[in-house]
Amino acid sequence: HGWTRCTDIKFRDTVEVIADFPFAASEYPLVLSIENHCSASQQHKMAEYFQRYLGTLIHTAADAQGDAEESPEKLKYRILLKGSPRLAEPLRQLLYFFSVSFHGADKASGNPHEMSSFSESKIKSPSRSSMIRYSITQCARVYPDGGRVASTNYDPSDSWAKGCQMVALNFQTSSLPMWVNEGFF
Repeated sequence: HGWTRCTDIKFRDTVEVIADFPFAASEYPLVLSIENHCSASQQHKMAEYFQRYLGTLIHTAADAQGDAEESPEKLKYRILLKGSPRLAEPLRQLLYFFSVSFHGADKASGNPHEMSSFSESKIKSPSRSSMIRYSITQCARVYPDGGRVASTNYDPSDSWAKGCQMVALNFQTSSLPMWVNEGFF
């Protein structure tokens, strides 16, 4: 994970472990967010590892074409990759979600395969009505601010109330926000 104080691990080892236990906690879709700082040749290798270890579990945007009613229920036991549209072609073809910048609900493309990500502090800026309009057709992901070095959590309720479909929490910390998450889901 870029520029954080984490131990380095090999990409291939990570994908192998994911392949061994992809749905241990839930049968619902597993979304892998690719934070990519790799050269084109390394991206080709990443695509090779995804295909070798995750193969038919990966559901791509191309697989979804023509299916107007994709839902978490229909995507059970599938892996969805999220990344930037500017990737080497073999890796780009494996994506389900494409990362895009949020420029307001009125400027959203309406493409359900585009997703904007917000830190917990940035999600406070857009109004509730604006975010709800955005979230009707596109996905919104919220993640903890980088300053949470002790793995504390923020209240996910505000993000849910704005329609955000993916609200990331630090699961290693037992706290009121985690209890709210457990109770809600």
